[in-house]
Amino acid sequence: MCAASNIVFVDSPVGVGYSYSNTSADYNYLDDELTAIDAMAFLVGWFTKFPQYQSNDVYLLGESYAGHYAPNLAKKILIHNEIPGKLRIKLKGFLIGNPWTDSYYDNKGAVDFWYHHSLISDETYNEIQKSCDYRQEPAVGFSSSAACRNAASHASNLEMAEIDAYNIYAGNCNSISVNDSAKNTKTRPSFFLALKDSNFCGPDTTTPYLNLPEVKAALHARPGINWTECSLQINSQYSVTSVVESMLPVYRYLLTRGLKMWIYSGDIDGVVPTTGTRYWLRELDLEVQVPWYPWNHSTQVGGWTQVYKGLTFVTVRDAGHMVPADKPSQALHVFRRFLAGKPLPGF
Repeated sequence: MCAASNIVFVDSPVGVGYSYSNTSADYNYLDDELTAIDAMAFLVGWFTKFPQYQSNDVYLLGESYAGHYAPNLAKKILIHNEIPGKLRIKLKGFLIGNPWTDSYYDNKGAVDFWYHHSLISDETYNEIQKSCDYRQEPAVGFSSSAACRNAASHASNLEMAEIDAYNIYAGNCNSISVNDSAKNTKTRPSFFLALKDSNFCGPDTTTPYLNLPEVKAALHARPGINWTECSLQINSQYSVTSVVESMLPVYRYLLTRGLKMWIYSGDIDGVVPTTGTRYWLRELDLEVQVPWYPWNHSTQVGGWTQVYKGLTFVTVRDAGHMVPADKPSQALHVFRRFLAGKPLPGF
């Protein structure tokens, strides 16, 4: 991707990755608005420090909860650009993967995905459907209803316990003998909260690497900071109200502003699956300009795509939640076509 464009990686919200605040109170509460304000301040500061890039087109990229970060930041940039005398940021669009967008449609899509991929039983599916309020839950089972919590726990901790929900067809780390010491020291991540690198059953190579003193020095990170893949502190302090807020009103605003918006979706992600994304896209009721078709990647089906007025939707075949990790060549293909503003090639 770096060969196709200049890329600036931003750890957001404050407290994740290498990012930090000198004000401890900043870690006590976070929400989408504060995150967008901080990201906007970063962009203005960065372009002020590096004015040679101010004439460049800007695209936002992200995945998962970037389904909130990117549209909110895009709206913030557009409003900022309307203020006379402010540094203008040449925002052209965004590309987001498996984006958490609308709690009702994404939660419903997840449960329907589990059921229609034969991951959960009829009984579990029916109980979740009956007991869970998808609109109020930051993820299925994070509910005030004991019946919902029990049904979701049965699904994740029993019926789907032996698979990686972020890539339901990934290999099973526990295929060796139960007496093997390697198995006994191997633990799976929390069903919803943690991700591993693409070698899920192998050792974590990312965390040790990003904590090497020479890597921190090269990236100008604070020497004493400890890089972790997920921050449970930030997760626990992030506003649930923000998490369950629908981004569809923001999309409706952005669709009037002529941005290039692409949504891609690994089709074997069981956490923010393609089904949920298709549900909320249907709710937007967009005009179809190019009907659904398989796209061609090196003479093979890379996935499927549909072009709407103002938005392009792309699936990536046999990819999980982290499409660039699972299918790097296909991901780069999508990225290049997005930048070029060209639909993916057919057969």
